[in-house]
Amino acid sequence: MGWFSEMYEADLGVASWGLLAVSVCLVQYAGHSCFQRRQLVLSDIPHGAEFTGQTP
Repeated sequence: MGWFSEMYEADLGVASWGLLAVSVCLVQYAGHSCFQRRQLVLSDIPHGAEFTGQTP
C-alpha cells in the first residue's frame, strides 16, 4: 500500500505539471492568435479604406 500511495502521488505531480504546461501553452496560443487577429484587423482597415475609395 505504501508504494502505491507514493506512485499515486508521483502520478498526481506529473499530471499537475502536465496540466500546468498545457494551460500555459493554451494561454500563450490564445494570446498569440488574438494578437495576430488584432494585427490583421488593424492592417486590413487602411487597405479596405483604400479599396473602397478606389471603387466607383
